[in-house]
Amino acid sequence: MLRSSLVAMLLLGTSAYATQPTTENVAKLYVATFERAPDSAGLAYWVNNSGLELEGIAQSFFDQSETQTLYPSGTENSAFITSVYNNLFDRAPDAAGLAYWADELS
Repeated sequence: MLRSSLVAMLLLGTSAYATQPTTENVAKLYVATFERAPDSAGLAYWVNNSGLELEGIAQSFFDQSETQTLYPSGTENSAFITSVYNNLFDRAPDAAGLAYWADELS
């Protein structure tokens, strides 16, 4: 749950408010979580038919076997955060960002 929240918060700045899914933010969520773009049918489902806010979509992604394979139980928070930064921003987090998000997950 916390890891999906982290991904959603990185997408939204640090807003903790529920956010309406858009094509752009759901596509970014796919990239952040799975390191790949969504297919058009999947993207359309999550944006138009899932009935979930962006945070609920993020949680659903983290319930998927694909995500559990990418981030198996026991993955250290720093490794997870670094992976998400690389997926979203094509770079590792700076020390302050890594410390901030590690503290949020703890």
